[in-house]
Amino acid sequence: MAVKPSRIDGLGLFTQVALRARQKIGEYEGELISRREGRRRAKVQKKIAIVEVNNNKAIDGTKATGGFR
Repeated sequence: MAVKPSRIDGLGLFTQVALRARQKIGEYEGELISRREGRRRAKVQKKIAIVEVNNNKAIDGTKATGGFR
């Protein structure tokens, strides 16, 4: 795993090896919010750092300091 410049935006996390589907590589940290609130925030934030966990919950990693944001 390496943090490198991303063609999409700023920096990205990249791997040199293939990963299995659903293989855990780290923990995404942030505020646990409702999916509805996550979608509302995504509309107003310049950079989106929200991951939908399931039909009801999302994680907003905007203020998190972990490497997976």
